[in-house]
Amino acid sequence: MTEDADGVAARPEPTGDEAKQLFGNYYGAISLAYRGGAVGYSYDYGSASKALSVAQAKCKKATPYDSTCHKIAWVRNGCLALSLKWSGANPVRYGWAVRSSKKSAINAANRVCGAGCSMRAWVCTTR
Repeated sequence: MTEDADGVAARPEPTGDEAKQLFGNYYGAISLAYRGGAVGYSYDYGSASKALSVAQAKCKKATPYDSTCHKIAWVRNGCLALSLKWSGANPVRYGWAVRSSKKSAINAANRVCGAGCSMRAWVCTTR
């Protein structure tokens, strides 16, 4: 134990396995309709598979082209961003990235996607 400025015993912030036990893992995901560009997303689920299935269901609900929804990626205890390049009403290219912050995930997804791309969706878990 350490003491704070008032001399009161203070417990250090948990890290690693101890933090996982106290706070758990949170998963998020993004799904994309290749036709029309609708997205579904999820965050703060207990498993990657559950996060992906919720994102997929939301994508299918958001578009009349539900058969074109595809699971793009998932994230654990962080942020996920998806960038698209459009041709008319449909995406022609996408890039995604996982990072520790929303801003860095968006910037990385834009770089992965390339010229002419813009951010389409992002999700961050509570952690």
